[in-house]
Amino acid sequence: MDARLMRTVAVVPIRGAHGAKTRLSPVFAEHERASLAWTMLTHVLDVLDTSPVIDQTLVVTRESDETLRQIRPDPRHAVLFQPVEHTGLNAALDLGRDWAVANGYDAMLVLPADLPILAPADVESMVRPDAPAVIAPDRHGSGTNALFLRLDSAHPQQFAFAFGHQSYHRHHTEADRLVIEMATAKAPGLECDLDSPDDWWDLPTEVRQRLLDCVRRAESMAG
Repeated sequence: MDARLMRTVAVVPIRGAHGAKTRLSPVFAEHERASLAWTMLTHVLDVLDTSPVIDQTLVVTRESDETLRQIRPDPRHAVLFQPVEHTGLNAALDLGRDWAVANGYDAMLVLPADLPILAPADVESMVRPDAPAVIAPDRHGSGTNALFLRLDSAHPQQFAFAFGHQSYHRHHTEADRLVIEMATAKAPGLECDLDSPDDWWDLPTEVRQRLLDCVRRAESMAG
């Protein structure tokens, strides 16, 4: 099957601006971290919008009103509120998968909102109709920065999301438990997330400048 014929939803979880990116506090003030989080989300959405293999993007958030204010209206974007009784990243992805199944999608691609050098080719490397699952490790090889699941069989719908410590290994273990063949995708745009000061300083200079310009522009508009 051509990937463009497979209906795929990209699920992007984001906590929202409140308390965003606290590990970056040595580099950014709280209001700057909030602007940075929205800037990176916008970048990820822009990349997904240009991808021919993504039919819809679903943002799952605890701050749905603020998220709707931050992202431009677009029929390709949906926002799903994460209620307080379903807290945490993995619970957000369970909600996203339920939404995808209820709306008839064949596959889902989980992408975090903090991939500042994500490119359309990275998205296409994840969406593979010939693979029931694809995983992209972070640059340390221990975390998971993207996860693709086909949803047209029972097993992927039973897959237990395990984002957090050592999630790359834990997701492989879960795939083995369900006898799901899991491929691996590696690309700079998938490996490079932004959580810590080390992540910030390891970004290419031009990417840091682009993010700083966006944060300053948002601050000037807010002021």
